[in-house]
Amino acid sequence: MNGFIFKNTTNYYEKYGFGLWATILKENNRLIGRCGLLYQEVEGKKELEIAYLIEHNYWRKGLATEAAEAVIKIAFEKYNFRRIVAFIKSQNIASVRVAEKIGMKCEKEVVYKDFGCVSLYALEI
Repeated sequence: MNGFIFKNTTNYYEKYGFGLWATILKENNRLIGRCGLLYQEVEGKKELEIAYLIEHNYWRKGLATEAAEAVIKIAFEKYNFRRIVAFIKSQNIASVRVAEKIGMKCEKEVVYKDFGCVSLYALEI
């Protein structure tokens, strides 16, 4: 990962009190990605999206699932959200697996921003 702090991340925290968090590998304190919560609009509706982005060298180690589980817990317990979604291209099997492991179910296909048609996964409590 490069050392950028995205300006909109800071503004996002000021506005909502949450956003993307750094994903740090415990064994060496290395930044390996980002995971967090973002508001998105899809089909005219505001949804809370979980995002998990892990550096390629750390794929297939369960780290995205671990980070996503922590974010889900924070979303439900700290912020009292009741629904979280993820927008995933169907060919992104790894992201689909993470979503399913954290309890998300595919609800429908939607057109999402510049990504085109994606699967909308959701988890509600």
